[in-house]
Amino acid sequence: MVCPPKHDPEWKRLLVELNGDERLASRIWKKYGETIPSTEVLIKEGYVKSNEVPKFQAAIDSLQERVKFLYRRLSSIKGKARAAKDADEKADLNRQVQRTEKLIKGVEDRIEDLKDNAKYTALEDIYSHANEDLKYVSDSLDKNDTLTFADIAHMLRITNLWSRVGKLDERNPFFNEAEMEAFKDKENETFQDIARNYKNIQAQAEILEDRINGLLKKEFQNEVYKTFGKMLR
Repeated sequence: MVCPPKHDPEWKRLLVELNGDERLASRIWKKYGETIPSTEVLIKEGYVKSNEVPKFQAAIDSLQERVKFLYRRLSSIKGKARAAKDADEKADLNRQVQRTEKLIKGVEDRIEDLKDNAKYTALEDIYSHANEDLKYVSDSLDKNDTLTFADIAHMLRITNLWSRVGKLDERNPFFNEAEMEAFKDKENETFQDIARNYKNIQAQAEILEDRINGLLKKEFQNEVYKTFGKMLR
């Protein structure tokens, strides 16, 4: 007896689209001559509902907030560049303008990418976006001498999103009720693999949150020292 290809990424995609229902996935696999139909076929045949709201709307919302944040930063840098008298300072600010515009374009492209329901349906699809977001925070923290409180607050919103994904409760931004139930099935290898990866994302986000909170404490202590001439214990 031929078994479904359970380590095939397409099988994993099918299982996630069916909310972890392995029996139904096996029946569909057999019905289509031991092949895995596309998402479009599954929608057409009524196995999967077409969802107008992208599955990863929470990630899209986070990126849209980042675009607004970056546009505010861009406006500020352009203002400084226009006012700069020193040629070297003006050249440096113009380079910052170019870097920020490039960042905005990259984030806007990611937003359009995530809005593609046909492309982003499986829970694994978000891993690259999570890693890119967390790298953005990590790289920003490595340059903490230039960070403002607005930068720090923005980074906390990013880490807050990704620290929630590994928590399999009603506050999780991505999983529906059926998927949550599938995670409870310890025999469901696909969902257990996904859970481990999401837990890893959560752990990375929480490490970055600790770094941010440490930075906030340091900045607060500095402000206290400037005001009162002594550090708090």
